[in-house]
Formats: sequence, C-alpha cells, structure tokens
Amino acid sequence: QGNDVDAEILSKRALEIYEKSLGKDHPSIAGILHNLVDICVRQRRYDEAMPLCLRAMEIDEKTLGENHPDFAKDLINLAKLYQIQGKYPEAETNYARSLKILERLFGRDHIYLTGTLKNLVNLYIGQGKFNETEALYKQLLDIRVKAPGENSLDLIEALNDLANSYRTLGRHDDAEAYYKRAMEIAEKAFGEDHPNYATGLNNLAELYQDLGKYAEAEPMYKRSQEVMEKTYGKDHSYVAGPLNNLAELYRAQGRYDEAEPLYKRAIEIDEKFLGKDHPYVGGYLNNLAELYQAQSRYDEAEPLYWRALEIVQKTVGRDHPHFKMVVENLTRLYMKTGKEDEVEKLKGQLH
Repeated sequence: QGNDVDAEILSKRALEIYEKSLGKDHPSIAGILHNLVDICVRQRRYDEAMPLCLRAMEIDEKTLGENHPDFAKDLINLAKLYQIQGKYPEAETNYARSLKILERLFGRDHIYLTGTLKNLVNLYIGQGKFNETEALYKQLLDIRVKAPGENSLDLIEALNDLANSYRTLGRHDDAEAYYKRAMEIAEKAFGEDHPNYATGLNNLAELYQDLGKYAEAEPMYKRSQEVMEKTYGKDHSYVAGPLNNLAELYRAQGRYDEAEPLYKRAIEIDEKFLGKDHPYVGGYLNNLAELYQAQSRYDEAEPLYWRALEIVQKTVGRDHPHFKMVVENLTRLYMKTGKEDEVEKLKGQLH
C-alpha cells in the first residue's frame, strides 16, 4: 500500500511533466496511464481506473492505429478491468477484438496469441460457458505444437487443458486420450519421478474417479502423492492436492475412516503453506464437512461449512460457484437436522 502511494504520486507528477513537454496525446503518456491503472486496480479503485484505461487506449489508437500490438494490449487491459467488475459481455467483446487484431498481425498459430486465448478461456470458465472453450484450447494446442523449439512443458499444459475441457463436457474418451498423450510426453521428457508426470497421474485418476473406476484411480493418486513428497517434501502444497483427491475417492466408496486423516493432513499442509484463508483450504474444509455430514456428525460439520463460506466469500466472492456449493451443502445439513429457521438465514447469504 505504501509503495503504491509513492508510485502514484510519482506517476502523476511524471504525467504532468510529459503532458507539458510532449503533449497530451504522445505515446509515452499511455505508458504512464497504464501504471496508474495498475495502481488503481490493486487498490480496487475501478471507477478511477476505467477512464485512465480508456484514455490510454484512445492515445494508442490515435498514434499507433488499431492494428498495432500495443492497441491490442490496451483492449486486453480494458477487458481485464471489465472482468474484475463482473462485466462479462464487455470483457468478452474486448478480448475477442484483441484476438482478431493479433491473428491479423501474426497469424492464428503465433505464440503471441496465447495470453489472450487463456484470458478468454478463463472468462468463459468463470461463467460456466464450457462449450465455448474447446475451440480456444485447440488453438492453444496448435500454437504449442507448431512453436519453434517446441517446449515440452507448454505442450503438456496445452494437452492437459484440452483434456480438462473435455472432462468438464463429459467427453470422457477424448479427455482420456489427451491426458494419456500429456503423460507420454512428460514421461519421455522428464521420467516417471517428475512432478509433471505425477500431475498427469492425478488428472487421469480424477477422470477415472468420475467414471467410477476407483480401482484404477487409487494407485494413481498414491503414486502422484509419492512423487510430490519425494520432490518437494511432505509438507508442500503440491502434496495436499493428491491427499485431498485420495480422500475424496475414499469418501465416494464409503471408506470414511481412511478419508478423514487425509483431509485433515491436506488442510494442515495448506494452512501452513498457503495461509488459513486460502481458497484451497476452504475447499478442503468443505470436503471434510461433507464427510462428517455423510456420517451424521452434524455438529462437527457445521462449523467447517461456515469457515469454508467465510474463506470463499473473502477470496473469490459470493458470485463464485464454490460459494453457492457450500451454501447448498450447509442447507442440506440444516434440512436434515430440522433447522428450517437456519435455512432462511442462510438464504440471505446468497443475496
């Protein structure tokens, strides 16, 4: 906060000097305006950021033209500002316009497009528009395959992203094929004891769990956990994920006594590694609460749900699907225990 205050004072002073010496429409002015936008966004002063962002874009359009990479970057910045404020249609319009400019300048397969494509994918995912992501993921994959000096890590990421998209859409055979392809590349490039291969195991295990193939999923989760522990140590956040996933597998099978210590260990690890208010911690708390609810341990489940709600609200907001999911889980608990009055209070959390 203190550094931002100093930076804002200096940037405003620089803006005054540049405007007097170079004129209000000089390209250098746009750069200073972008710095001020960044400061305002960090402080959530979005109403102040918007006119600064628009002015920078107008300067670049006037001096550089709309078919310039810097103008495309201005559109991306504007889209991000809209996205932060939940103005998704406006964000989509500006991301799409930026993408068209970059495709026109560099072609559809240029590495320069990856950032905008990922931004647009994340926008769609945040709105639950999963059908819109497939074409973008395929374009990202084509870029990675054709990129000079193909980077195995980038290619693995692109394959996993496309597989995740197919998994979300219920296209399990396509998802499995791309997960396996990513794993083959990871094994060839890094070996079976590398975290990237372990991530592949975890991804494929999650797919198999979705399909009820628990016997296939379990050893994959365990192997993924083993590799992560060997690479990063037993108390690293990368270990918490496989632990939680294995616990979820056990819960789905009714193996509650085996699931509980895994959930608790995942929570303990990420509380120490990421902080007690991290979204991952909120997710694990919700999962442990679900375990307790399945065992009719309602008094133990309730405070975990409330803590998960607080974390999710603080970190990603009430409009996020995870917030609504926890509310629904807690509502189910209150209905089971005859606490209808608490349900009414809970409904207020959604408004």
